[in-house]
Amino acid sequence: MCNETIRLNLGSGNKPLDGYVNIDARNGNSVYPLCEYKDIEGNAIEISKDSVDEIRASHILEHFSHYETLDILKHWISRLKPGGVIKIAVPDFQKIAKAYFEGSLNRAELYIMGGQTDGKDYHKAIFDEDGLRKMMIEAGLIGIQTWQSEIDDCASLPISLNLMGTKPVNQVSIEPVKLKIAAVMSVPRLSITNNVACMFRTIAECGIPCSPGQGVFWHHSLTRQIEDRIADGFDYILAIDFDSWFLPGHVKRLTELIVQNQQADAICAVQCEREGSLPIMGMRDEKGEPLRSIPRKIFETALTPIQIGHFGLTIFRAECFSKIPKPWFRDEPDPNGSWREGRKDADVAFWYKFGQAGCRLYMANEVSIGHLQEICTFAGPAGDNWRPVHVYLRDLNAGCMPEHCKPEYRIKNI
Repeated sequence: MCNETIRLNLGSGNKPLDGYVNIDARNGNSVYPLCEYKDIEGNAIEISKDSVDEIRASHILEHFSHYETLDILKHWISRLKPGGVIKIAVPDFQKIAKAYFEGSLNRAELYIMGGQTDGKDYHKAIFDEDGLRKMMIEAGLIGIQTWQSEIDDCASLPISLNLMGTKPVNQVSIEPVKLKIAAVMSVPRLSITNNVACMFRTIAECGIPCSPGQGVFWHHSLTRQIEDRIADGFDYILAIDFDSWFLPGHVKRLTELIVQNQQADAICAVQCEREGSLPIMGMRDEKGEPLRSIPRKIFETALTPIQIGHFGLTIFRAECFSKIPKPWFRDEPDPNGSWREGRKDADVAFWYKFGQAGCRLYMANEVSIGHLQEICTFAGPAGDNWRPVHVYLRDLNAGCMPEHCKPEYRIKNI
């Protein structure tokens, strides 16, 4: 059995597929756990770990409690061989809701709650594309993309959400040097030497070419470099900022992630905002408004979809730039024509265009890089062993210096 190609059709119902082992509770077989199945002669055949080439699960996952779906998905994946594929189809709650409110869908409860023709025909979970993608990524799948049903079944319905993913082959490591990647960056005439050292390390170890550009306007320089690298035939563009600190391992992991996740057009590292404590990223709700409260749970996966990122260390698929209308970067004033609150700087405006073009941006939660900044360090009080106190220059210039260092403090205590 180990040398055979094994493909499972879970929840096959009355739509069996040739070339698949059709498993359904109505036939006396269990889709969870996947321990064995009965062939047409009634013989029990074991389904062991890492033994299955493909799993097709069309409109079956929603029949389990939403508390169980992730564990069930992980169990199914455990039965796949490394490199095996799982195809998931579920009702798309977002499509159902949209069709319902447009008046183009009758009896939406059938898709949401199940047909209820018997005790097993009940739905206990709902899904949308972002939620299912996150679940599949959390379960360890890579290369997640859409698929189309080859037969007339529930997976071919207009309200069906069909995503497929691949179980990774852990022994394979993707090296940037074997891919066509070029780095682009805009630098001032006097650069930060620690950033230059990062560049030398990356070029030496990863073999990624980079010719930093200069100019009065950073986005003009960056545009020219991206255009030139695409014309040179590079498939991936690695954007680097002149004040980023990173290691070759960070670049390698970003490379692995974008190769393994075909749905991603760009992936940025986690980088703290300048003189702040939060990552440089932004997320918006369905109305396009910035999210002010974001649950931490969504950052527990390898990738989190975001709408606004940065150029500190971000890898792009070169092909995505052909979808974005030019100019890619352009400052936009506030509604009053000034440059105060409400303006869009060139980098933020770029990410809006990026999303409007249908491109997908993700943040790699496990790839955290440094942000080189200027700070002023004071010696702490002698009673605290002169423990250093660090202050951002912005705060220092605003008068926010350590209390024990203020001149009036010394005068009062003479």
